[in-house]
Amino acid sequence: MVRDCILIGLGQIGMGYDLELEGEFILTHAKAISQHQKFNLVAGVDPSEKLRKKFSAKYKVPALKTIKEAFISNDASVIIIATPSNTHGKILDIVLKYQNPELILCEKPLDYDLDEANKILKKCHQRNILLFVNYMRRSDIGALKVKRLINESIIETPLKGFVWYTKGLMNNGSHFLNLLEYWLGPINKMNVLSEGHLWNQADQEYDFLARFDLGEVIFCACSEQSATYNSLELIGPSGRLSYSNGGEQISWHPIVPDPVLKDEFRLSTEPTIIPSSMNQYQYNVYQEIANALDGIDYNLSSGRDALSTLKHIHSLGEHDE
Repeated sequence: MVRDCILIGLGQIGMGYDLELEGEFILTHAKAISQHQKFNLVAGVDPSEKLRKKFSAKYKVPALKTIKEAFISNDASVIIIATPSNTHGKILDIVLKYQNPELILCEKPLDYDLDEANKILKKCHQRNILLFVNYMRRSDIGALKVKRLINESIIETPLKGFVWYTKGLMNNGSHFLNLLEYWLGPINKMNVLSEGHLWNQADQEYDFLARFDLGEVIFCACSEQSATYNSLELIGPSGRLSYSNGGEQISWHPIVPDPVLKDEFRLSTEPTIIPSSMNQYQYNVYQEIANALDGIDYNLSSGRDALSTLKHIHSLGEHDE
């Protein structure tokens, strides 16, 4: 069954990141929907006339200024909310005036405001709408492989680790917090180490320690003025996992006998490379959405998962109160 989709928000993640890219890159909702056989892109919505023109020229479907206009002639079962985070609740309310979709995919975080995020989750639950949040790394083949290695105790726990992130905890750091909740289980406690800077006048860049069921990880914000840098490292009883360049390169360095020192061990100098598919991360998400709609096992961040991530981020601010 093919589902019709309406994309609300034609910015970078909506359309922009891969608009001028050649080759196999699938980094936006628009391109992923247009290339997946189980979805049909029927309309885009954005207040910007410039973006609407680009969208219609590229994807050959209508681009409307308002959500109401989009729903006049379309009855989509999948709605994508790819607008600024502080508008998600308002956009949902407008959508629900005109439609009761089967599924909503919302950009991360669910909302900057915790109360508003709770309301979004509640409204979707009341309407029996599947709600997912676009933490796309959960759908990557590399991240899924790491999850299996942990489950099979090839990567033994407990683990200790370090995350570098840029451009705000809500905006970018939350990707890694959400991913680590997926790998290492629930967060038990978070402790602020440093308040850091305020990114984009809204997003605190805390340094903090997060304790999970299966390990503990220090998060450290670094300046994006020179470069965007997002990576993590996990070390445990059986070796070291490196997750670099936002997940584009993943490698596992098992512990092996030292070739020189008797009865000593070291990290292997010949790591196992874990393939990733971050060059088409948004397509991966839509494959998992198709699985969810078809009643097949899927790997996505539910609204409830995303709310858990958001609650823990907000808990870091409570140390000041």
